[in-house]
Amino acid sequence: MEPHLGASASSPGVPGDVALIGQHGLVGADDDPEHPELTRLLLWEGLLDLPEVPDEDSRTAYYRTKVAAFTRAQQTHLISDDMSGPDLAFLILALAGWWYAVPQMARMMHADDPATQETAREALMRAAMKLATPTSL
Repeated sequence: MEPHLGASASSPGVPGDVALIGQHGLVGADDDPEHPELTRLLLWEGLLDLPEVPDEDSRTAYYRTKVAAFTRAQQTHLISDDMSGPDLAFLILALAGWWYAVPQMARMMHADDPATQETAREALMRAAMKLATPTSL
């Protein structure tokens, strides 16, 4: 798990406008089809309900970088401030990870028209943009 976390942590990015918010939220999610174990390990950590997880300090710093980027974009009115920066960042990351956390659910829900990696990514981008688009636009 550590090498994969390190690779994701090296490129947190900053959303420059609402059109980029989906891409920002999906940093690391593009690796999930090839490395779904990261999302599944995060779920396992949640099930264990540990008082602290491995490497929590550096992982917290990484996520705070993402949250700070969302908050800056909100403060400059590039993205919606209808919810807090931490909530928006968490929800977008959760959307991105859930496709790979429960592939059996995605398969069952798309039984008539199976999702591909490309259609899943497009849906995630649209959902992230809808969450992040300011209501005044």
